[in-house]
Amino acid sequence: MQRIWDLRRYGLPDALLDIWTRQQGEFLLPVQETAVQRHGLFEGRSLVISSPTSSGKTFVGEMAAMRATFAGKRVLYLTPLRALAEEKYQTFCTRYGAYGIKIAIATRDRREFDQAIGHGDFQVAVFVYEKLAQLLVRHPQLLRTIALVVVDEIQMLGDPDRGPGLELSLTKLLSSAPRPQILGLSAVLREAHDVTAWLGAELLLQEERPVELYQGVLWRDTFRYRSYNKGDEGEERLAKVNSVDPRKLLLANCKFLVEKDEQILIFLKSKRETIQCALALAKTLGLTPAQKALAALEPLEETALKAQLRLAFTGGVAFHHTDLTQDERRVVETYYRNGELRVIACTTTLAFGVNLPASTVFLEAMKWSTDPRTGAFLEVPLSWAEYENISGRAGRLGYHEQFGRAIIIATSQFQADWLWQHYLVGEHIQFTPTPGQKGVADRLLNLIAAKVCLSADELQSFFALSYTGFQQREDAAGLSLEIEQAVAALIRTQLITMGEDGRLAASTLGEATARKGIRAATAVKLARFFTAAGDRAVADLELLYVLALTKDGSRLPLPLSTTEHRGRVYTRQLRARLEKNGCEVGEDLRYVLRAKMVPTVQRERAAKLALLLTEWIEGEELTALEQRYQCYAGTIKAQTEELAWLSESAAEIAQVIGWTLPSRLSELAECLRFGVSPAGLALARARLPGITRDIITALVGAGVTSPATFVELPREEIRRYLSPSEHDQAVSASP
Repeated sequence: MQRIWDLRRYGLPDALLDIWTRQQGEFLLPVQETAVQRHGLFEGRSLVISSPTSSGKTFVGEMAAMRATFAGKRVLYLTPLRALAEEKYQTFCTRYGAYGIKIAIATRDRREFDQAIGHGDFQVAVFVYEKLAQLLVRHPQLLRTIALVVVDEIQMLGDPDRGPGLELSLTKLLSSAPRPQILGLSAVLREAHDVTAWLGAELLLQEERPVELYQGVLWRDTFRYRSYNKGDEGEERLAKVNSVDPRKLLLANCKFLVEKDEQILIFLKSKRETIQCALALAKTLGLTPAQKALAALEPLEETALKAQLRLAFTGGVAFHHTDLTQDERRVVETYYRNGELRVIACTTTLAFGVNLPASTVFLEAMKWSTDPRTGAFLEVPLSWAEYENISGRAGRLGYHEQFGRAIIIATSQFQADWLWQHYLVGEHIQFTPTPGQKGVADRLLNLIAAKVCLSADELQSFFALSYTGFQQREDAAGLSLEIEQAVAALIRTQLITMGEDGRLAASTLGEATARKGIRAATAVKLARFFTAAGDRAVADLELLYVLALTKDGSRLPLPLSTTEHRGRVYTRQLRARLEKNGCEVGEDLRYVLRAKMVPTVQRERAAKLALLLTEWIEGEELTALEQRYQCYAGTIKAQTEELAWLSESAAEIAQVIGWTLPSRLSELAECLRFGVSPAGLALARARLPGITRDIITALVGAGVTSPATFVELPREEIRRYLSPSEHDQAVSASP
């Protein structure tokens, strides 16, 4: 085994090696040693690593990044999710910030480093895929300054939503001079020859885990398993239960393992089931209350799920899914990591999110999926790649040194045999991403706006270099026709122009669209709306409805029941509110308000979202919104973030079109982000300690609309809103 201190031969400083030794231990793991010794990690050679979760591949990316920065070069670290980007940014800051390395982050809601990144004032920048694609339109010169690109979860090239943006950015980097080193990381990319060939990289396939993992099936009290590294089969006796009810089996075995001081993750197919499971475990396990977690939860904004979390924390367990707010999820993650919370019941999204360790993972073999044509929910089996990713959460290096378990509970001998064959010993379909086919026009517009391609021939040449072109090299004519049709559509919608010499250029509308990272169809719809609106007074409610109807707005996950849809619950409320205010409306609203037929799901959902966000801005309590609109706080806040971004983008489109009040949209974006009316924005922007959204609403109602007038209030009046310590903090923070 190679010692970390042996890496001195590559010119690495002792201070950096000391940081790595404290973090990693004295020796490199096999995948790390192989990357350095056999694949030229520190010599600029591109590499794709496919190895199990917890094998140490993420640290390979970290080593390469720090080596590049010490050589005076810049690094991009790409992740698919904001939560992953935030975690990696915090990790880099904690480990290397004091050492003096300039770390930046760029996501849709983290924009404070955008200007510095554009000027090259960073050493390592952590991006989500789509933000990089967007930023390279404004700053294409960055391409020439990047020496290393680390792509976490590179199998996301095959994701229909995130894949196209990642592919576009990687193709730009591959076609830049000098070409950067690319390091792709994946736990499930076993047959990655096409990806590595396209990247001009080598493939490092590491099958062994540093911590053994026993994957298998529990039937009655017998856990039949297969070891990940050696492939040996064995059995382990777990809790004896006189039932085949999977719920009773799960509860009994969690109790059995927790009493052995284990930490457990339980992956379930629905959010509702995670809550039910966590509350049942809280009653069953007999754990002591998680007092620190309860204390951290208490000051958070009241939500419907906060009360449920409180009950779960009282029993030493938690649940985790996207209906929780970010602050609530952060509390769960923090106190699970420090061991106070012993079990988390979660949805499968956690498998691709933040890094939470477990000694044992229980997982359902089924998940909910959406039919792409009808939108109906279907229960389908987990793919082998999904199973591998989830089960790999067990037995994490540095947390559980001996082994981990990944357990699927069977309810019959037949099911036990089927699960064993399907996930453990059968022929598995290896995962190789196929290029995303969506959004060709959006990618073309990005290239033209960034002046990467200025003619149809250059577009054809660029796409030939892309992963799509690489995969479809046998059907170059088909790809060529698709590009021609997309160019014609962009010209027709006035997003690009073509000169007599065939030179392509983005219009001002096209440039704004590409800079903001919205879809071409969204920009066209907004442009038409603002043109038709002219000087007409447009209510915020209508603006929100139109934003929700765009291509970008309609993809937001907002639940809508059959009763809500068929009863036209929200279009009726929309009509009543608009008639009460005497508002004149545009074509989109006239169509739905006058229609005799039940509106489409998309239009009813847009009405629901517009009403919900209008009340959010008006200061309605979050718990009341949850109850009235039948959705939880995490979902509501996700909607506010997305619509705020979309409203900001619409402001730029409105300015290009010459609409009279683009500043209204910028203000609307801020109102959405803070959850306050325009009168409360000054207080919200000040971000005074202890001044929550609810307090701002109350202050505005009392006529207090600025930080200065607030801190000048008599102390006894301030105490109606803040504690004495919060008051002192607010005064000191006030400008």
